[in-house]
Amino acid sequence: MRYIIVLTIILLLIINRPIKFNDLEKLKDQNIQVEVKGHLNNPGIFELEHRTQLSSLLDQLDLKTDSDYSHLNLNRHLLHKDVILINQVSAQKLVSINGASLDELMTLKGIGKVMAERIIDYRENIGPFKALEEIKNVKGVGDKVFENIKDYISL
Repeated sequence: MRYIIVLTIILLLIINRPIKFNDLEKLKDQNIQVEVKGHLNNPGIFELEHRTQLSSLLDQLDLKTDSDYSHLNLNRHLLHKDVILINQVSAQKLVSINGASLDELMTLKGIGKVMAERIIDYRENIGPFKALEEIKNVKGVGDKVFENIKDYISL
C-alpha cells in the first residue's frame, strides 16, 4: 500500500508542471473588468488593477446627486467580471404614523382605507405610537405588513 501511495505522488509530481515565479507575477499584474450599472452618469465597463477596492472605483464614477451606494461594502475587493449596481435614493417621504391623514396613510403598501382608519383610531384612543413596532398592535397590521412599511414610516 505504501508503495502505491509513493508511486502516485511521484507520478503527480512528474505530470504536473511546477508553477514558476514568473507565472505568479503574470497573474498578479492582470487587470480586471468591472461593469457598473444603475443611477450614475457614466455607466459601463471599467478596467481596474487586480485587487482594487470598491471605494477606489467609486472615485472614478460620475455619480448623480441622488445616487445611493449605501448598500455596498466599500472595503470589498473587486473581482473580474463583477457587476456593481448603483441605486437611486428613494424619493418617497416618510409618513408619520402619529400625524398622517387618512390619505397619507393609504399611500403605504398594504394599508387601505379600513386599515388607515384603524391606525387613526388607535392613536386617538390609546395615544401616540412610541415605537414603530407598536403599529403591529393595530388589528390587521402583522409582521408582513410591518416589513412592507417600516422603511417608509416615522413617529
